[in-house]
Amino acid sequence: MTVNFVVTAHTLTLFFVASEATQAASNEAELKYQRFTTLYKSKVVGKADFDTAKANRDSTKAKAQQTYDQWLELKNGAREEDIAQSNAKVQAAQAALLWQEKAREDLTIKAPVDGTIDTLPWHVGDRVAFGSLLSAQRPYALVYLPASVLTKIKTGDAVNVFADGIEAPIQGRVSNIRSQPAYTPFYALNERDRARLMYLTDIDLLQADNLPTGLAVEIRLP
Repeated sequence: MTVNFVVTAHTLTLFFVASEATQAASNEAELKYQRFTTLYKSKVVGKADFDTAKANRDSTKAKAQQTYDQWLELKNGAREEDIAQSNAKVQAAQAALLWQEKAREDLTIKAPVDGTIDTLPWHVGDRVAFGSLLSAQRPYALVYLPASVLTKIKTGDAVNVFADGIEAPIQGRVSNIRSQPAYTPFYALNERDRARLMYLTDIDLLQADNLPTGLAVEIRLP
């Protein structure tokens, strides 16, 4: 990222005046230093006064050079090396920022869906291994579908779901049938074994938002 700015004639004038002022102060400090050098050699002034004059000469000279360099940079523009160095610093800072943002994202735990916390057996500062979250999406029933009816029910079919205490059936729709059975023996399956295979199935419940979580339900298979 390159930062551009406009240098006005007024700004250049101010820096030029400041450069002239610091240069004048540097010249005055140089003359004072030369006088104190002569006086020190003649033993008219002490070593402390001579050192003070020398330090003042060096300080004002460095300040005058710095102000002059700033004026030249504003007048002629920054050198390509300085611009490249500044751009490199900006890129390094941006890379460090991206790394910190990625680290913060990795350390932030977010639920995959909006929902309501069911249980919270943890406290601030605890390392959470797992938790319980009730999804705010449409309620569904998790059932095991026998292999014997696997060819009669497919995704998208409407089914009736029954629950204790509710007389009318709840309308449901099959949303997903697992491709792998919940029971898979290592040996070859015979007819009796195949009948025991169960396929985990999700059934979306329509107009059942008021049903309590964990309610036992059953479906009537065709």
